[in-house]
Amino acid sequence: APELRLRDLQSRWDSALGPVQAGPSRVLRAGKHAGGSDEFNVEEVVLETEPGILVPLVILKSGRQEKPRPIVLGLSQSGKAAFLRERAGIIAELLKGGAAVCLPDLRGTGETKSGTARGRESADTSISSTELMLGETLVGARLRDVRGILGFLRTRLDLNARRIAVWGDSFAPANPPDRNLRVPLGVPEEPALSEPLGGLLGLLAALYEKDVQAVYVRGGLTGFVSVLQDQFCYLPHDVIVPGVLNAGDLSAVAAALAPRPVRLEGLVDGLNRRASLNAVESAYEPARRAYTRAAVSGNFVVGDPSDDSAVAQWLLKNLSGK
Repeated sequence: APELRLRDLQSRWDSALGPVQAGPSRVLRAGKHAGGSDEFNVEEVVLETEPGILVPLVILKSGRQEKPRPIVLGLSQSGKAAFLRERAGIIAELLKGGAAVCLPDLRGTGETKSGTARGRESADTSISSTELMLGETLVGARLRDVRGILGFLRTRLDLNARRIAVWGDSFAPANPPDRNLRVPLGVPEEPALSEPLGGLLGLLAALYEKDVQAVYVRGGLTGFVSVLQDQFCYLPHDVIVPGVLNAGDLSAVAAALAPRPVRLEGLVDGLNRRASLNAVESAYEPARRAYTRAAVSGNFVVGDPSDDSAVAQWLLKNLSGK
């Protein structure tokens, strides 16, 4: 039964990720100001999701709406600044459509990052390695941050905690298909790394949180199995989850979310190359079957990156409950 499959998958991912249950978050600082001619309000908050772990975030709203707003939670390795810089069109349409947008910098992302490097000799890799030595994962720790943020959002009377969509995005360029990616480590101008954290956390947040009504992933990973299809791979160390293929790959997570709407666009493989639509459909065949069995095949969408309006309207439609 779907509910049993969901619980089984949660248990398997628990074993791979380490602790994922969030404790209560504490608001350390909060401030509001109005901005823009359309009276968009910006609220800046610093949450303490765990002792000593500070997560800054912004909540954007249109000032013209009285009833509680549905929420779009944006997640990315690059953090809130990249969303505001690169996805302003989508955010503006979401606000005009009556949704609130929450953009956090999870631990080690955005303004809380430890440096600009992301390779094998970076501080990020050192931190991630230490987590693995202690029997945990940085993905699991960041998932706790996400769940702590969702717990905080549920306390807000101005937000509708039963209408949440998660938007996981990547702002990293993909490696071109004609580039030679089989090169030694340390050569000048190494191939670019993917940044699939946002999409990964988007799917996992929906796996563990029933209030997540829809998931939109852009630039995510087709699956961890793609990392094993070549002796080279180009993804950051801090998204590695040892034993994940015994838990169930991302296709299994997506399948367990049926009938909730899921949209996957611009996915990349383990070499950080843009995957073809046929390759994505093949990788996510279990999810396609699950949505077909649930008689909601249209709720599982695979495609190339859409324009801003199409993304915003899809998110708003699936937050409306219609």
